Amino acid sequence: MGGETLRESDGLAISPANASLSEEERRAAPGLFRALLAGHLLHALGERKAAKILAAARMALEMEPSLRIESLELKDAETRQPVNKLRGPGLLEAVVYAGRTRLTDCVRLG
Repeated sequence: MGGETLRESDGLAISPANASLSEEERRAAPGLFRALLAGHLLHALGERKAAKILAAARMALEMEPSLRIESLELKDAETRQPVNKLRGPGLLEAVVYAGRTRLTDCVRLG
């Protein structure tokens, strides 16, 4: 992954794209990171099935109606291929839109 993601104090990944967010979109944008943390927490509690981890992240994203999901995937950390079940370290990746701004983020699992 190339290192730790730099984040704002509310968890939003630091990106030039953030400057184009309206005030309302900026308030909603940290919902992306909170959704990834929901999946991360479920994994930390022992879940390995992609469907359940992705469902937790999706449910958290859907609580923020200003965000539109483009993609949400669980991948093997080494191969970067989508998986149905984690057998080692993984990446939970999401791409969402806040208005016209495309936001991407990921967290490492394991």
